[in-house]
Amino acid sequence: MQLIDFYPLIIVLLIAAVVFLLITFIFNRRISNNSSVKYYRQLTYNLYLVILLIAVIAASPIESELKGQILSLIGIVISGAIALSSTTLLGNTLAGVLLKVTKSFRSGDFISVNDYTGKVASRSLLNIEIQTFDRGLIFLPNVYLIQNPMKVFPKSGLFISVEVSLGYDVQRTKVEKALLSAAEKLGIENAYVEIKGLLDFSVQYALHALVTNLESYMSIKSKLHAMVIDELHHSDIEIVSPNFMNTRALSDTPVIPESIEEKTELEKALDENIDAIIFDKANHADKLEVLQQKKERVLKLLSKESDDSSRAERLRYKLEVIDKAIEKIKREIDLH
Repeated sequence: MQLIDFYPLIIVLLIAAVVFLLITFIFNRRISNNSSVKYYRQLTYNLYLVILLIAVIAASPIESELKGQILSLIGIVISGAIALSSTTLLGNTLAGVLLKVTKSFRSGDFISVNDYTGKVASRSLLNIEIQTFDRGLIFLPNVYLIQNPMKVFPKSGLFISVEVSLGYDVQRTKVEKALLSAAEKLGIENAYVEIKGLLDFSVQYALHALVTNLESYMSIKSKLHAMVIDELHHSDIEIVSPNFMNTRALSDTPVIPESIEEKTELEKALDENIDAIIFDKANHADKLEVLQQKKERVLKLLSKESDDSSRAERLRYKLEVIDKAIEKIKREIDLH
C-alpha cells in the first residue's frame, strides 16, 4: 500500500474532527446541563459514532470484498440490536426519545410508577432520576417507564385522602362535619367526605382534600392527618377499634386524649416546610430548567436587537442575572 491509498481515510478523519468540534461548539453554546439539550446531545453523539465507523470502514484501503463483509456485519449487528431493543441500551435510548417527544413530564414533576413515587430530579437519554419522600434518589430505566403505567401528578393540584374507620354508634353527619372542619382549618377549600364501605363493625370514611401547592405536599398531608385527629377528638368522637370498645373491663370512659395547645416538635418542623428539604435536588432541577428556558428566550430577543439599543442593554443585564442564578443552582446541585 502507498500513502496515496490512505488519502480518503485521512480526509474522512479530518472531516470527522471538524464535525465533532462543530457539534461540541453548538451544544456548548446551549446550556450544557439543560435536560432538554441532554437528550439531543447524547443522541447526536451516538449517531455521529455510528456514521463515523461506517465512513472509516468505507474509506479504509482494504479490499472491496472484505469491506463489503464488514459493512454487512455492522448492518446485521445494528438490526439485531434493534430487534432486541426492549431489553438493551438501544431500547432505553428509543424509549428516552419517545418520552421526550410525547412530553409526558418534565423535571420537577411528581410521578408514580408502580411502587416508585417521587419528584423528577433529572432526565437523560437512558434513564430518569427521581427523589423519593425519604430524600433518596432512584434511577429508573426509560424502558421501565414505557412498559409500566405511569401517573403524573398535575401541577394544578392533587387530592390527598385521609381514611378513618368509626363505629356505627357515631352519627354520620357529625363525622362528616368534623372531617370537613379539619380541611377548612388548613385553608383547603375543595374537600369532600366519601363513605368507602360498611364493614362488619365500623363505617369507613375518607376525607379527600385538594392540595394546590404540591411543593408542600408532604407537610400538608401530615398536617391534615393531625387535624383530623384533633377535630374528631374535639367533637367527642373516639378513634379506636370497635373491638377495643367491646373488650373494656373497667370503664366506659371514651379514649380521647387531653387537648394540648402548644405545638409539638414535629408540627414546628412541618411549619418550616419539610418538603423543601426532602425534594431539594428535584426542586433545584426544576428551577434550573425554568431559568434555562428563560435564558433561551432572552437570547432570542437579544439576537433581534441592535447592539447599541437600550433594550439590548437591558436584555444583557437580565442575561447576566440569569447566568448568576444558574451557576448558583448548579453549585447547590453539585453539593448534593
